[in-house]
Amino acid sequence: MGDCLNVFVHFILGVNLKALEGMVSARYGADIDASEYLQKFIQIKLELPEETDEANPENRKDDLRHLLMAYKVFPF
Repeated sequence: MGDCLNVFVHFILGVNLKALEGMVSARYGADIDASEYLQKFIQIKLELPEETDEANPENRKDDLRHLLMAYKVFPF
């Protein structure tokens, strides 16, 4: 047989998690635990701090790069 090709696919989503949970509940009913349901698809959660006047976009890029490296999502 030929060489085996290992493919890993990662998705990075930027979402309002509470709003997404609300959409799941609206679609599947109030009886479903939306947070538990979404855990099937979302393995890593990152909560960004509230935007302030002192927030620097470069700092956020560095923080995100550090997290991606820590979770070995991308080889840097």
